[in-house]
Amino acid sequence: MDRWLLIVNPHSGRESGKRDFPVIFNMLKKHKISFDYVFTERKRHAIELAKEYIRKGYRNIISAGGDGTANEVVNGIFTQEVVPSTDILVAQIPVGTGNDWGRTVGIPRSYEQAIEVIAEGNEFVQDVGLATYFENGNQCSRYFINSAGLGFDSVVNERTNKLKDLGKGGKGVYFSSLLFSLISYKNKDGKFEIDNELSFNGRFFSACIGIGRYNGGGLNQLPKAEPADGLFDVTLIKKVTKAQVIANAKRLFNGTLLEYKKVVNGYKCTNASIIADPSIFLEADGETLGVSPFTFEIIPKSLRILIKK
Repeated sequence: MDRWLLIVNPHSGRESGKRDFPVIFNMLKKHKISFDYVFTERKRHAIELAKEYIRKGYRNIISAGGDGTANEVVNGIFTQEVVPSTDILVAQIPVGTGNDWGRTVGIPRSYEQAIEVIAEGNEFVQDVGLATYFENGNQCSRYFINSAGLGFDSVVNERTNKLKDLGKGGKGVYFSSLLFSLISYKNKDGKFEIDNELSFNGRFFSACIGIGRYNGGGLNQLPKAEPADGLFDVTLIKKVTKAQVIANAKRLFNGTLLEYKKVVNGYKCTNASIIADPSIFLEADGETLGVSPFTFEIIPKSLRILIKK
């Protein structure tokens, strides 16, 4: 089927998905893009919808939402059993506030420009990550297209998500979460194996494993990541003081974090496993998940997407 399926998260961007849908609808029509649409009704609903409509014959899916909605669509693609993942073509119209995935792969924030990308049809095939973790004693898994984080990363993410659930949004929410989390956060214990070799065992502040370069609404924690090189980039921030974090905060934005070698380790790998403090949980593409132990596996060039030329 050549028609696109548009999966809309009406709650993305503080209800922007719902409010701006008529604009998105008319722009798609203007560019002569044939599509049907459906709205998500709850968390993880986009996973179910992607699987359902692939069974119905759709092979082109547009995600209209934030990075979390795109993550759910991709998890639907990778957990369906009808066709290989590369038979499905994915596009995104960013409606959320972060758009960290799009920053790396070239998906514009503007509705008009994002829809022009769909009309142009410039394909790119990127890697996808698979994370495993535990919830209520059961091992679970989640695919991710941008990055996964634990330690301070996941604490900030959880606080941010709670504020979003209360109807608050925008970059200010993330930075207020970062500030308040920093006040109470303490370094954690972790054992890291990178490509099956012990690489670090001790106290650490935060860790980020990814395919894309950005997370947290523009933080450049993985500045050397390439989304189609068949490798994860890993940034491990070892034990630090709050004063060190504040003094070097600009490195999170300007791409120089890996140069702070005193407390930052950088790796490239195809797999990683982490045993961490039981209080540590995982986030992937901004979605709060479960607890340690964690494993990460790269699936090279397994997702077809549309990007700006």
